[in-house]
Amino acid sequence: MGEPIMSDAELQVYIDAFRKTGFTGALNWYRNLRANWLDTQASNDRIDIPALMITASDDFFLTPDTTNGMERYVPDLERRNVEDCGHWTQHEQPETINRIILDWLDRRMRPNFES
Repeated sequence: MGEPIMSDAELQVYIDAFRKTGFTGALNWYRNLRANWLDTQASNDRIDIPALMITASDDFFLTPDTTNGMERYVPDLERRNVEDCGHWTQHEQPETINRIILDWLDRRMRPNFES
């Protein structure tokens, strides 16, 4: 599963918070999944703006191959895969993720602002 992404003290902050509030808020997204699906089933599934998809080589839940075929819905898609990284990319490799995002923004968005 990889290296721990936080110290024991950092983990304790989450434990203390969830002891007070429970998991209701965090789980409501999953509870509402069917309603969200029904609300959006008639919408256009195509995204016609540039998009960046960052995957992680060691993500056991959303493996990089789960994004195969995304170009059908996102024609202007750029993919980047982070090696030696699991599901929580921005916690496990924040510098790498920031570098990828900033590079993409610089190449894909800056020209639009300079026109």
